[in-house]
Amino acid sequence: MSEWQSMRIGQHVTIIPGFPFDSNRFDDEDGVPLVRIRDLLAGTTETKFNGHYDPLYLIGPGDILVGMDGDFNIARWKGGTALLNQRMLKIADKKSGEIDCRFLFYVLGPLLKDINNKTSATTVKHLSTYDISDAFIPAPPLPHQRKIARILTTVDNLIEKTEALIAKYQAIKQGMMHDLFTRGVDEHGHLRPPYEQAPELYKQSELGWIPKEWSVRSLGEVAVVGGGVTLGRDLTGNQVVELPYLRVANVQDGYLDLSEIKTVSVMKSEVDRYRLEQGDMLMTEGGDFDKLGRGTVWRGQISPCLHQNHIFRVRPSKEFILPDFLAANTASSYGKRYFLVSSKQTTNLATINSTQLKAFPVPLPNLDEQGRMIAAIASVERQIEAEQRQSKQLQQTKTGLMQDLLTGKVRVKADESEEVAAHV
Repeated sequence: MSEWQSMRIGQHVTIIPGFPFDSNRFDDEDGVPLVRIRDLLAGTTETKFNGHYDPLYLIGPGDILVGMDGDFNIARWKGGTALLNQRMLKIADKKSGEIDCRFLFYVLGPLLKDINNKTSATTVKHLSTYDISDAFIPAPPLPHQRKIARILTTVDNLIEKTEALIAKYQAIKQGMMHDLFTRGVDEHGHLRPPYEQAPELYKQSELGWIPKEWSVRSLGEVAVVGGGVTLGRDLTGNQVVELPYLRVANVQDGYLDLSEIKTVSVMKSEVDRYRLEQGDMLMTEGGDFDKLGRGTVWRGQISPCLHQNHIFRVRPSKEFILPDFLAANTASSYGKRYFLVSSKQTTNLATINSTQLKAFPVPLPNLDEQGRMIAAIASVERQIEAEQRQSKQLQQTKTGLMQDLLTGKVRVKADESEEVAAHV
């Protein structure tokens, strides 16, 4: 690292805090787009400012923005020309010829995390412009900075493309599920024509128009709903065993996170009551609005394994419904809407009880058709999972590259064009 030098950030860039624009002039339709701290990572805004403004607070594509509250997030703005609201700052290049802002963007990420960890707060953490301007960073010559930035940007672009594909396939999955749960598939694996084209194939139900071969039953009629073990009980004097159990954190929307499994003390006489069986569906009792009723199918990954009382165990009757069909149904837009409307809601959380869960109306094709519908959904899910694995690998690659390139552990050779540009 002999060619590297320590640079004070404020000597090479201008740090511009956002302006407290008058909220009375905020508009949904007319005016200049206004970026608020909640828009930072999204890269888009639905708010506009309809009033006079200083051009100093204009931002454009690629500008480096930092949130000054909370986690001190950093992002390159992906939207068009906009105004920068308060609680954020913009980093502008002074054209000193010694630092590349694209390189600085990658250096600032770890630096801001370090500042955040060292910042104490009783409620929300606040970032000062001096926290950045007075910080020193190690940096190689400008041509090497550009090469490092170009390498990391290439990986970021690949990650963005992969995330876009994941979003695309997830949208396809939701659209497919809507069609499947309103039209179903025939014995040839084809979607039935919609009601508008073939009304004779449908009948009216509490769910709307459904294929005439289907029925609708409540979940309580086609599955046994059970609660889990309560934690922290005094079991003194009882015969007790210590067994693995699933917490709410283990049950995600469509998958299980088994990276950390805890154990619980339970009476021997209760083990069978709380023991999970392969094919059980697990659903959370409550949480954030968008996660309410999240769940997935238990595949017997751990045996024996119990579940806590904030997770419902739904054991489908093999005579009526396949576990994966039920899981797909609850994950559909209709399922999520039902649980949200039926839930008890507070400011930030929503909960459902067993009565509401048992009342959930389930469309019931025959088991063969359920299997065909599951297979169609699974084909898209495999594509989503493949892209998610790719995204994870790219993230790991980026992390490794940042550790190597931003510390000088691995040296880069600047391209001849970058060497020339540095002296122009």
